[in-house]
Amino acid sequence: MPYILLDDNNQEELVDEKYFLHLLNDLSLPESVLMLRHQGVIGKEVRRFNPGWWYSYQKTPGSEKLLSGKGSKKHVPGVETLRIFSFGSCQLACPYCKRDMQEFAEASVAPMRIRDLFRLAERTVREGERIRLSGGDPSAFPRISLAIARYSTEVLGHKASIAHHSLAPNWLKSISPYLLSAALDLKGTPDTILAVAGIVNRHADGNQIFNTALKGIRLAAESGILLDVRTPVFASTTLNDMRLLANHLCEIAVAEKPIFWTWRPYKPVKHEIPAEYRTPLVSWEAPEKEKVMEMAIKVSRLFPKLPIGIKLAWNNAGMIYIHGARIINEDMRMGWVLD
Repeated sequence: MPYILLDDNNQEELVDEKYFLHLLNDLSLPESVLMLRHQGVIGKEVRRFNPGWWYSYQKTPGSEKLLSGKGSKKHVPGVETLRIFSFGSCQLACPYCKRDMQEFAEASVAPMRIRDLFRLAERTVREGERIRLSGGDPSAFPRISLAIARYSTEVLGHKASIAHHSLAPNWLKSISPYLLSAALDLKGTPDTILAVAGIVNRHADGNQIFNTALKGIRLAAESGILLDVRTPVFASTTLNDMRLLANHLCEIAVAEKPIFWTWRPYKPVKHEIPAEYRTPLVSWEAPEKEKVMEMAIKVSRLFPKLPIGIKLAWNNAGMIYIHGARIINEDMRMGWVLD
């Protein structure tokens, strides 16, 4: 299989060749790593993401325009552009995941040389963006993802960001000193998390998996990382489900940097669901817009200090923000493009 290559104009030596070789040896890194490429390239897809926007929103003049898509995130403190480094594997098999047969038909997995990946990291920082280790899941490649985060922090002076399923707390502990922000999943309740995460081992225990996810989230919160917790929402998701999750998140949240909670309504799962993933507790159907809005407002009323966002679409203002049982950007209510 051919390697994913950077363009010919970016083949210069690394900023710190000596430290790169030290990481290569210290972490026993392989020559290459599997990466998910979109339209033939890795690291080109740049998304707006702001796990820390909430902490500056009320302090920043004009930031309310951001919430209706009328402003630019480039001018809001705490909000930045992340470049996605999509690792090409994951330990889970979530049936709803876009990368599991539903979409991204143009995407493919191919190896990329470690040295080229570090060059891409340098380019990212040089262009004023932040490295976002995603996937798949970066914890599926624990040494390489740690090496990139260390290099970005210790050589380039720029902490990284991750998107992670929350179920590898030991890896998360090792990489936390090199992270500014993290998007961590809390995929469901103890009753639903096994099906949602695609865990079919008959010896798996929902309570154990749920508590492992909470352990990862707690570790990140206590490390001072800007934290966005993501929960998928389906037609079968209930108010009691979300109340239970909200209660746990509020118990974890650190006052100085409260957890932001993203609800992610999903399209119906298009492909045939294997029998082992089927459960009456998860419908895999798309939720009704008004039901999700009503649930979010009720949960926000019960937990007024927990900021909630309902993900609408991958764009600059693709989120309905709710706080203290109030929809902050009411004009976004009409937007509803499911993941």
